[in-house]
Amino acid sequence: MTEPSAPDVLPPLSVLCDAAREAGELALRYFGNSPKVWTKPGNSPVTEADLAIDSMLHSELRRAFPSFGWISEEIEDDGSRHSATPTFIVDPIDGTRGFMAGSDDWAVSIALAYEGTPRLGVLFSPVIGDLMFAEAGKGAHLERSTGEVSALVPSGKDTLQDALLAFPGSSKPSHTFRKHPKIASLALRIARVAAGSLDGCVAVPNAKHWDIAAADLIVREAGVHLLHADGRTPRYDTDSIRHPALVCGTPGLCDALRQWMSNQHA
Repeated sequence: MTEPSAPDVLPPLSVLCDAAREAGELALRYFGNSPKVWTKPGNSPVTEADLAIDSMLHSELRRAFPSFGWISEEIEDDGSRHSATPTFIVDPIDGTRGFMAGSDDWAVSIALAYEGTPRLGVLFSPVIGDLMFAEAGKGAHLERSTGEVSALVPSGKDTLQDALLAFPGSSKPSHTFRKHPKIASLALRIARVAAGSLDGCVAVPNAKHWDIAAADLIVREAGVHLLHADGRTPRYDTDSIRHPALVCGTPGLCDALRQWMSNQHA
């Protein structure tokens, strides 16, 4: 019997879009209302909103697709991602510190990976109402709160000179590029390269699958790259869920960013 191809086993992209919107509605019930907060190992915060959204998405998506694998930030890894394909990769609130601070730079991130590669990806920014989404081979798009849909178009910048870049807070400034203020959500930091509001970005080591999977597909479908600092393409079927340092931009800009990072550690 012939194994099914990815389109045969994947649900419509609208399933992920609807789930992200529902998650966003739930998040806004807590937003600005002083949700309970705990500190996880590694000194990262988690709120009751993170937990409620992750639980809701897990319940609804696994009930609808019981044979699919699952990995998410706030639910213990059950190993299903190793034996099941496709696999949902979920961050209920990417940018929890921004959520807690009352800013708009956080998002719900949902991806569906098949054979180690994201094939469907959605980022929803509930405060703004923007939904970025992509399906492998079909481009990346933005739906505004007004319902207007447009293709995501990157800037095309391929050098550091005058580029607008998002860097981790501790990065050294440079006279050759402009540094964007910190964006709480790594997923949004990456995806905004696809949208052209950033030329590129850098992420420090230790990003997890759920931080980057949906954004990875969105930028790839928009025509730019997300790469490990050694030039490898991220995969999502690995034993470790952690990634080394990352760069995002056009091929030329990724090369320049990788060289810049190398010089920072020289």
